[in-house]
Amino acid sequence: MNFEGAPVCRIVACGGLASAFFLPASAKARLALDLGAVLARGEWLRLISHHWVFDGLGEAALGSIALFRFRRFERYLGSRKFCGFVLSTSAITTLLVVGGATLFPRFIKAPASGPYALIFGLYALFYDMIPVAQPKLMRVLGITLSDKSLMYLVGAQLFVCQGSRSGVPAACGLLAGFLYLSDTVPLLRRLALPKFLEPLFAPRRRPPPRQMPVDDDPPPRSVPPPAEDRFQQVQPSDDHVASLVSMGFDRDRAFAALLACHDDVAAAADRLLQG
Repeated sequence: MNFEGAPVCRIVACGGLASAFFLPASAKARLALDLGAVLARGEWLRLISHHWVFDGLGEAALGSIALFRFRRFERYLGSRKFCGFVLSTSAITTLLVVGGATLFPRFIKAPASGPYALIFGLYALFYDMIPVAQPKLMRVLGITLSDKSLMYLVGAQLFVCQGSRSGVPAACGLLAGFLYLSDTVPLLRRLALPKFLEPLFAPRRRPPPRQMPVDDDPPPRSVPPPAEDRFQQVQPSDDHVASLVSMGFDRDRAFAALLACHDDVAAAADRLLQG
């Protein structure tokens, strides 16, 4: 998996897979959210640790697929601001889960461990910020699926994989993501990692590639022109430009991205999100 430009997503995905593979069940139990252990024995670290350890391989695989697909949001926000998103969604989800388990102990029991808050918070961003490029991508059993449907199916499977144990933190994470997008609590969007920690997530600079010696002789006429010159440039439609502008992008940048992507709104959105 290539997580270039998204180190936080890489850490969470690789950590979740490693925990599912290598941690014994006893260690996972000590890291899970147990309100009795938190309140009676003061094991407050469980409020944090349960977000990063998956219970099983199936959940870890589904979560890693989602994080790989959503790495574009870290590239768009930047790692500093993305850390603020991780902190806010995890904190809000923990408060909601603990409050719900306290008020309704018969219905909300020990939640499943794993980064459900982050993953389903990112699903809120995916729903709000990524347009549907192919509304009728395929039909399965008479149901029309779009290009976004496969990711929703991954999320649905992760949501129900452990019943209410996974459904409750997933629903709370989704709510936290929409709360982050709304203007109800503007402080959430201002949260970011301290600037002095930014070098921890800075990408490694690769040495520039060695240039081939330049031949002074002109190329022969048999050499075909560049691929870009062989395609007629497609002018972006006003509807696609307006769709990208509604997502918060500058109109000129949206127009340029659509022009470069031959008026493919999904490819243009991905290009803008990746900077």
